[in-house]
Amino acid sequence: MRKLGFISAFMLFFFIANVTGFADSNKPDFQVLLSGSLGFAYNKNLIDMTSDDADYFAPSLAWEEETVIPLWAVLPMGFDLGFRYFPGSNIGLGLEIGSHTLTVESKMTCEFPDKATVTAELTVRPIVGNIYYRFDSDSSNSFVLIGGGVGYYFGEFKYDIKPNMVPSESYSGKQSKIGFQLLLEYDYVFDIGLTLFGGAKYRYVEFDDFNGDFKGSGIKAKLTGVALYIGGGYSF
Repeated sequence: MRKLGFISAFMLFFFIANVTGFADSNKPDFQVLLSGSLGFAYNKNLIDMTSDDADYFAPSLAWEEETVIPLWAVLPMGFDLGFRYFPGSNIGLGLEIGSHTLTVESKMTCEFPDKATVTAELTVRPIVGNIYYRFDSDSSNSFVLIGGGVGYYFGEFKYDIKPNMVPSESYSGKQSKIGFQLLLEYDYVFDIGLTLFGGAKYRYVEFDDFNGDFKGSGIKAKLTGVALYIGGGYSF
């Protein structure tokens, strides 16, 4: 209920601001935009899971565990494709789809050049409906906007131990969750319609039960966190 109240208040702000604000006919009515993003989403459960399994298997193989937490374990990377429509005002509506992935690894090594890796990978594909409010800047070619939206986030979880070892394990599972996002963005539109933009985004989406052949129902993973993004597209 608290989340729904927050989203309702956020949307109410847009409509009040549209009544008291002003529109600029020089600003585009439509935008098609593609962006790449780098975020921060700390998944302690996944880090602990891979480390614990490596710690469990390594002694039985006379190997040593070497826990490795690469940057992409907490920094999901991905892209989004967005479509926006501003119906003759500073309020806009949009649809956004994308894909974002983070990977957690723990390695096991021995005196030989062999290595085994325990990998947990989370891929999230969102479909989000957004609402925006556009503020004019000093330049007629640029503007700042804030936005927010709610949508479905389709999560896919994969777990592997490679190369094949005894015992070898490989699992996967899927789950869909409702999540939301807030964003702040700066757009620069050239006279020919080419658009460059960048911004910051906060996402909230958490998974807790992946359906499929995955061994650990109840494993928690998330994309919740802040992301920075840049991109380009066309405005008309």
